[in-house]
Amino acid sequence: MLPALADSAQRLFGLRGAKLLLLMSLGTACAGQGSADTSVEADTEGSADTSVEADAQGSADTSVEADTEGSADTAPPEPLPWRSALYPEDWQPDPAALGPSLDDYSYAGYALGAREPGAPADAPHFAVTDFGLALDGSGLPDPTSDSTAPIQAAIDAATAAGGGIVDFAPGDYRIDDRLFVRGSGVVLRGAADGSSRLHFTRTDGMNFAAHLTIGSTPRLGSDLPLTVDAIARTDEVTIAPTDSLALGDSVVIGQTITDAYIADHDMTGTWIAFNGSWQPFAWRRITALRESVDAAGAPALIVTLDVPLREPFLLRDLPSLRTVTGQVRECGIEQLSLSNATLWEQAWEGNQVHLLAFLGAEDCWVDGLRSFAPDDATQPANLRPSEVQSSGLMVEMSRAMTIRNSHLANAQHRGSGGNGYLFEVRQSNEILTQDCTAENGRHNFIQNWGFGTSGCVWHRVESRGSAQVLSPTFTIPFPAASEFHHSLATANLIDSCIIDDGWQAHNRGDESTGAGLSAWKNVFWNNRGTGFISSRQWSIGYTIGTAPELSVRLAVGESAGASSAPEDWAEGLGSGATLEPASLFESQRQRRLGRP
Repeated sequence: MLPALADSAQRLFGLRGAKLLLLMSLGTACAGQGSADTSVEADTEGSADTSVEADAQGSADTSVEADTEGSADTAPPEPLPWRSALYPEDWQPDPAALGPSLDDYSYAGYALGAREPGAPADAPHFAVTDFGLALDGSGLPDPTSDSTAPIQAAIDAATAAGGGIVDFAPGDYRIDDRLFVRGSGVVLRGAADGSSRLHFTRTDGMNFAAHLTIGSTPRLGSDLPLTVDAIARTDEVTIAPTDSLALGDSVVIGQTITDAYIADHDMTGTWIAFNGSWQPFAWRRITALRESVDAAGAPALIVTLDVPLREPFLLRDLPSLRTVTGQVRECGIEQLSLSNATLWEQAWEGNQVHLLAFLGAEDCWVDGLRSFAPDDATQPANLRPSEVQSSGLMVEMSRAMTIRNSHLANAQHRGSGGNGYLFEVRQSNEILTQDCTAENGRHNFIQNWGFGTSGCVWHRVESRGSAQVLSPTFTIPFPAASEFHHSLATANLIDSCIIDDGWQAHNRGDESTGAGLSAWKNVFWNNRGTGFISSRQWSIGYTIGTAPELSVRLAVGESAGASSAPEDWAEGLGSGATLEPASLFESQRQRRLGRP
């Protein structure tokens, strides 16, 4: 009986029934790693959370306190380096793994980590000052004149040339309308010290829009249904023979959010926004095509993908492959300072007004983006100077991007309606956010709206000051957190970050149009800070190595822990300083590519 159950668990890896079976069979192995050293901490939902305080080896702390009567003190031993039980020195990704195990997160970033982002050395340059930009008496951009037309003209010239660098000299640029980059190979570059400052002033008609948009919604081809269930961590899918695919094609694997899929996740009556619709999950490229036959002897086509799948795709959910066209590639933002902050009352008249958005982007990058406070923006005296009107950077339906060395802060509209999100990812794969800081947003780093965000890595980022502001007139900030926000985000990594507010991966219930259980197989690895981690994920989640000051909330049951039983894997809490490797992302990238 057990082999049959194991086979089923492998095919449907990660489903709740498989996990319960496997955890029971693993017995003391899981218990020893995941539940030793428990202390109880009340969470913000009112239920008791279980967090773990462990020494460097993950075992329960026992301390000896010397008396004061003159006996010799015994110095505690130096903490020993330790490794996660899930990441031995000979670790390899295992599609057949039956119990708790780690994905390979090393694919995140520009070119899947194979090379560093940047424009070609011989790329042509297009200075915005050469396209009719108004200058002041000192030869600098005139901050009282609208610079939209000359900047858009420079962007369009670079696009027409097949790509190029649009150069912004130091100075303040007033932009009264929206800007668009519609072609590949266009890089917007400011002065190295961040002194090229673009202030977007438009407030009307900006709901759910961005002031600077790079790319557009990708075009999807016709359905090519999968003919065999695809297991998690495989890099192959099977379809009927077709001559419509070629090596190097961009494709997406998706499935329908069926009643059965929803029931498997205990989300019946909670998930509602995407029910019955086909949703994109895995944005990939084809690396090989091989003719074969299926189990019944019928012809089949095996499609090999450049990145393994993060979840299973079952035939009962009508999974299919579709070609993807219309993306932009090799576009970048470098050393630019941006703001769309405005008058306080005007900022609250719009929802989800993004400063910058990448849509349908692949192999693109952001390096050295900063927000700033323009002189004519306003903010109540009890809040920081305004830098962002509502939301900062959004990446949607994109893949293989690097966002690094960037800082966004001080959103004005941090109320309901999806506002105050500084670094936002939607339905995208393999996005690397690295060495970035976010402060005083509502949700500083966030996965939002929809299924399919997977393989993304937040590495060495800092989050602080997350807060919700209830209304334009009630401006007392209430604590918030970075988080997985809507539907289900799968197999992402938060690695070596400083969390001074919080990071949540749990059940959000009916909030945000039925967000529900928002996370599965996500890993918190060696994080520190003075805030908290809430890891109550569907089926399985991981918290491995933390600093002693960073509290961890694991309790299942009511509210944020509902439908998340059994408790997520926790290991080495309080002992992150001696965890080896210190960075899972860098270790896996070194293992796969030979470089950190």
